[in-house]
Amino acid sequence: MKSKEKIGDEVEKTMEAFDNLEDIEENPYLFTRIKAEFGASPENKKKGLSGLILKPAVLMLILLLNIFTVLYVMNNNEQTTTAEVNYSSIISSEYSLSHSYYPDTSNLNGE
Repeated sequence: MKSKEKIGDEVEKTMEAFDNLEDIEENPYLFTRIKAEFGASPENKKKGLSGLILKPAVLMLILLLNIFTVLYVMNNNEQTTTAEVNYSSIISSEYSLSHSYYPDTSNLNGE
């Protein structure tokens, strides 16, 4: 019971402290300064060539370069695979190599 009374007394003291606060004087130029800071931000000043045209143009250039790079690599991989097959067939025919390490077992069934 004493703890509830103690808490009640503390709440009363806090409420009295808020009632006795003095009014704080406001700065009459506060909002003017805030508006000036927002208006003078560097982002608002950069609405010229670099802000409106240059950034999207650079982004599009990077995207196009990525697309062309992917297409080039995919096309180059197909040509390399074809060239590898041609080289392996030339080498195997030159040195009489078979593609299998095991003998041909297709004619063991008596066919």
